[in-house]
Amino acid sequence: MSNIRYAPFIHSSGTASYMNASMLIALLPCAAYAVFRYGLRALILILLSGILACGVKYIFDLLRKKSKQPDINPIVPAVIFALMLPPDTSLTIVSVGIVFMIAIVYEMFGGNNCNVVNGAAITRLFVEVIWPSHLRGFTSRENAWLDLSTLFDWVSKSESAMPAASEYHLTELLAGGYPGFIGTGSIVMVFLGAIYILRSKSTKFYAPAGYMITVMAARLIIHFNDGLREFAVFMLVSSVLFVAVFFMTDRSTVPQTEMGGFITGTACGILTAALFEITSGVYALLVPVVAVNMVSGIVGYLTSYSAERHEPRKAVEEEA
Repeated sequence: MSNIRYAPFIHSSGTASYMNASMLIALLPCAAYAVFRYGLRALILILLSGILACGVKYIFDLLRKKSKQPDINPIVPAVIFALMLPPDTSLTIVSVGIVFMIAIVYEMFGGNNCNVVNGAAITRLFVEVIWPSHLRGFTSRENAWLDLSTLFDWVSKSESAMPAASEYHLTELLAGGYPGFIGTGSIVMVFLGAIYILRSKSTKFYAPAGYMITVMAARLIIHFNDGLREFAVFMLVSSVLFVAVFFMTDRSTVPQTEMGGFITGTACGILTAALFEITSGVYALLVPVVAVNMVSGIVGYLTSYSAERHEPRKAVEEEA
């Protein structure tokens, strides 16, 4: 029996499995940094997210008599979701988030590579809205590589007493020395992931380019009097590069045409720069992603050539 669905922005010759595998490999440097920086708890958060996502998806497939083989495609958004969490996040929050991602975002709104909005983005916002006081664990503790207590700690957390990012040396920030989300702190690791994605040719970088150019330009203009050092600090600790590389390259929610991708990235960059003036963290980073996802279909259609509109879309599910 054939169960075929089509991704709205995927027209390349590469398979969906290849695209997801390329993205997963690109995430490995960030995952390695997370484990090195925050220890076994980071590894457990990442592994739990990926395994649980596949497990929940497999259960839904069995209930729908769709496939008897596990689907590993949900691993990518699950790992991205985990890398956007604070290091002191409990297993309960991760578990609820993953179930929400698979059961609601994917099963009810599109399926693998066909979803309306980025699964990792909307899920991260979901847990932030539900448990804001439990997602403040940006630990600065040292020698806590084997500490697993935070995984089972279900209490509200106060903001960690940490020095301001501006007090860190730029080389420390470049290496990911400032506490933050478990997988976004090292800009070097994010760059390594970006290089691999470019070499694999699994996605286009029109949207990330538009996003980064807009965010950087807006930041320089709005905070012109703050100096270049403050600009560098923002770029190193804000996680905007991680969003550009791993959210704006999502082929299922971002147009892949030159104009469509650049317009989408630019719009997301404008919203991001504006939101950073009134808030920070997850909301400033991911609300713009979800917002542009909602209109990406229209942008992609209006900016594509007539022939591309009728070009066969990429099948993302093979025969069961």
